[in-house]
Amino acid sequence: MPKIEEANHMPDYTLTPTDNPMRNASGCKDMTAYLAIRNANRNETPTINNDSGGKPMPKRALALLRTECANYYDGECVMLDTKCPQCHSDSLICSWFRDAVLPLDKALHAELTGIGNVQKCESCQRPFKPISNRAKYCEECAVRERKRREATRQRERYAKIHG
Repeated sequence: MPKIEEANHMPDYTLTPTDNPMRNASGCKDMTAYLAIRNANRNETPTINNDSGGKPMPKRALALLRTECANYYDGECVMLDTKCPQCHSDSLICSWFRDAVLPLDKALHAELTGIGNVQKCESCQRPFKPISNRAKYCEECAVRERKRREATRQRERYAKIHG
């Protein structure tokens, strides 16, 4: 019978800042400081693509964050163990929100990032992704507008015949 070696010997690993789960690549313990350093180094902080002038996130984005983000719990970011930085920012600072949560709402994603062809509905002023280059209304308003125009056309036709 072969001899079983003891498994008590553990190799001596030294953790570098990138290996340590409590720290990130720059050695920062605070994730918001890390994000600020990383974005300053990259010189490419993605900002919200609207004429907000530094206004906070749109209500639809905050609602999406609160309902769909796996790291959001009661105003706190579970991953960072602090207040959620995305809730109080006018830029897309959280990579998880930008990459995993925001694409769930395609129109909002296109509005905030400026990626894709996005127009504003003439009726409700919400952004929507047009199906064709002639689209003026979002899907809900297009149905309503089609019914309104058909009713107007029928009224004019009736008045022409009976009037």
